[in-house]
Amino acid sequence: MRLEPVSLVLCRDPASSAFSARLPLFIGLLLALVLFPACSSQNSKEFGAVGSNARTSLNGLGIHKKMWEQAGAKCVTPASLSTRLESVDVIVLVPQTFDPPSLAAREWLEDWLQSEPGRTVIYFGRDFNAEQYYLQHLVDSASLADKPLLQLELAKVQVKEIQSRIDASGNSVFCGWFNWDMNQPYRVVSSVDGPWAESLSSADKLDWPIRTRLQPPASEMKSAIPSWLTTPKKKPALPATGPVIPGVNNDDDDDDEDKLVYRSKWEAEEIESVDEWNSLYDDLPESEVLLESSQGDPLVYRLTSSERFGQGQVIVAVNGAPFLNATSVKPAYGKVGAMIIDECPNANKVALLAYNSSGIQISWIEEIDARGFGLEMLVQWPLSAITIPACILGIVVCISLLPILGRPSELPKRSVNDFGMHIEALGDMIRDTNDETYARQAVADYFRIVRVEQPPAWLTEGVRSKE
Repeated sequence: MRLEPVSLVLCRDPASSAFSARLPLFIGLLLALVLFPACSSQNSKEFGAVGSNARTSLNGLGIHKKMWEQAGAKCVTPASLSTRLESVDVIVLVPQTFDPPSLAAREWLEDWLQSEPGRTVIYFGRDFNAEQYYLQHLVDSASLADKPLLQLELAKVQVKEIQSRIDASGNSVFCGWFNWDMNQPYRVVSSVDGPWAESLSSADKLDWPIRTRLQPPASEMKSAIPSWLTTPKKKPALPATGPVIPGVNNDDDDDDEDKLVYRSKWEAEEIESVDEWNSLYDDLPESEVLLESSQGDPLVYRLTSSERFGQGQVIVAVNGAPFLNATSVKPAYGKVGAMIIDECPNANKVALLAYNSSGIQISWIEEIDARGFGLEMLVQWPLSAITIPACILGIVVCISLLPILGRPSELPKRSVNDFGMHIEALGDMIRDTNDETYARQAVADYFRIVRVEQPPAWLTEGVRSKE
């Protein structure tokens, strides 16, 4: 007897057919998850991007990073100042906020400069927004039909930039490596002086916007004592004995430097007394202006000090115009960026360290580079654009295949008296065997042997039983 085809047809798995029906949905979800990171990165507006968005953001450092690599240096993007930077020759501080480096961060970097000769720290101000610069040039060259939309986008960027500037401190203050002054008029530098000026021809068409000034440290600034040092501080009235909370450190003077990992945030009142202010000017580094405007505003300068920096140097740029993507492609800014790189001839490894308003993270634990090692590369760009969506898709599939919570129960079985089952079985056997006579005979034998009934006439007509 050959009844197997009939039994296979009558015992179908509804779960497999349901999963097949949902398969297109899962495929669409996978494509959306894979394509979403790529689409979002194309519209990235992150300022000072050094990671996955470094090449796609107008304010990213993708081109500057490529220039270092063309000069023969390997670039890394650490997340903190740590012992991993002992193998680095140049550290580029990328501020994503108007705040300058904190006192603790500057001291860490000065110790790092002293530990090996020939090291360099490069810092540029946050004063310049390449997206605003790019949109302004688009508005100036756009047609009348496109200009209103571009002006709207430019206005949004300008409002956001003004808000960020308002949140920053507006006082002129000495920050160790420069005097930070935000209360200067906006100016576009078109002509320059200094040792680097000869390399910039009139054909380069320099149009360097500046507002915040980063003045090199000079002894003449010693007399400009900040107001918070000369004004007595009003201490809030507190009870003689404050509450002691068990398990909590009640000492407000806890030093963050005792921690293994902490964030050092710049504060305008990092100098606490007039004596500390005066001591800052006892050991000022020597400054050399490399490029300045024709009005005398320093654009790029170098700081050296055998006592503070050893045989290293600190290069300060007034803002990020020579570093950011939207302006690095212009010949004038590209040349300035190349000249800054040329000041570090022995740079084999360069670290691009970005920090935001939360401060610079300082770690005494050995840190892993952002590129990752071993299996960690699966969660780093560009592999993360595939692996992370694939993991999410796997979770979605596993959840969809989980059984419904509750007591297990069997699905109701179809009755053998259902005439449609026989029609389906006969059709499937005819399709599989391409033998109508055999199919009719198999179903007829099923009636005689299993059900002990006389087969219907439509089965026995022209078919001879095996009995």
